[in-house]
Amino acid sequence: MNIIAFILIFLFVPETKRKTLEELDGVFGTPVRTFMNYQISKVLPYWWKRYIFFQKQVHLEPLYQEENLARS
Repeated sequence: MNIIAFILIFLFVPETKRKTLEELDGVFGTPVRTFMNYQISKVLPYWWKRYIFFQKQVHLEPLYQEENLARS
């Protein structure tokens, strides 16, 4: 049961840590299919290479573009 919960959370729940309200609008505005595709094709291989094979030079490209919202 825990494995099923982990898989569902991995595929359907986006990370919202340290995001502004405007960025959260973009996060939850992204289609679920796009998010799932990103998790399977980018995040899963990244975790595998980084934490199983200990390759420190591996980089994960972000799904969401971080915008600098600070105004002068």
